Parts: sequence; C-alpha cells; structure tokens
Amino acid sequence: MTKILMISGIIIVGAIIGGVTGYYGKCSTGQCPLTSTPWGGAIWGALLASIIALTLFNKPPKVPDSPSIEKATSATEFATLLSESQQPILVDFYADWCGPCRNLSPLINKLSEEFSGQAKIIKINIDNASELAQKYQVNSIPCVIVFNKGKETDRFVGIRLYQDYSNVLKKLIETEKKP
Repeated sequence: MTKILMISGIIIVGAIIGGVTGYYGKCSTGQCPLTSTPWGGAIWGALLASIIALTLFNKPPKVPDSPSIEKATSATEFATLLSESQQPILVDFYADWCGPCRNLSPLINKLSEEFSGQAKIIKINIDNASELAQKYQVNSIPCVIVFNKGKETDRFVGIRLYQDYSNVLKKLIETEKKP
C-alpha cells in the first residue's frame, strides 16, 4: 500500500511541476507540448513522473542465496577457490542493485542444488570485489563465467535459460568422468 502511495505522490508532484512549467514556460509558438499550456505541462509531467516512479519501484525481490553457494570477496580468496577445486566452477558476477541479477538468482540457487557435490557455484558481488570484475573483464552484469581446472571455458552475459547453464556444467562433469 505504501508503494502505491509513493508512486501516486511522485506522479502528482510531476504533474504539478509540469503544470507550473506550462504556466510559466510561455512557449511562443504554441507547439511545445510541455510548455504550451498548464494542462499540457501537467499531463507530460505526470507521464514522465510515472515512468520514473515505475522504474524506481518495480524491482524484483531479493532471493536469499542457497547455503551451498560460496561467496568470494577478494582476488586472493577467489584464486584459492579456483586453484583448489577439482570440480567445474560456475561464477555469478552480480550486484545487489541490479534487477536482472535478482531475476537470475533463483536459477543460480537451483543450479547449486542440482550440481551439489559435482560443481562449485560461487557468487561475486562486483561492488565488493571490483578488482575481480576488472581482472575477468566483466563489463556488464549479470555475467556468469564457467571455469574448469582454473581456466575459463564459457561466459554468459545477461540472463540465459536454465538449460544453457546446466548443459555446460553437465558437459564438463561428463568430460571429467571419462578416463
């Protein structure tokens, strides 16, 4: 309920600012939709404010991480995890403020449950470990990088289907089992 009131308040403030702009803007040609009349300004102001309000308040909820997901916060910690693991490693580079990253989180949790004991799932918050993001050239998030024996094998930028991540891990696990 409070979210609806906040969005409504932002729209009303936008309409008022637009109306004032329309009143005092004094468009000389009359062709300026925002400043031609107070009503035109109020409508445009309300529309712009509604876009801003819906963008601000329409974030997916934060999903708690599965207990089997490991977190790396420094380059040395991640290097240790990478060098010690005999299993494939899937690394999710994310940020708490990133909406698509929040949408990806349930898929990462599901992968950690499905591949428990067969692959390591690691999450790295780029806000807390920017040196890792720079080292692995993470320019856009979410970014999922798969490592095998310490070397990058696959990279996914943006959200992909669950099967895309699962198939890569299955392929690496099957390759490890072969003599």
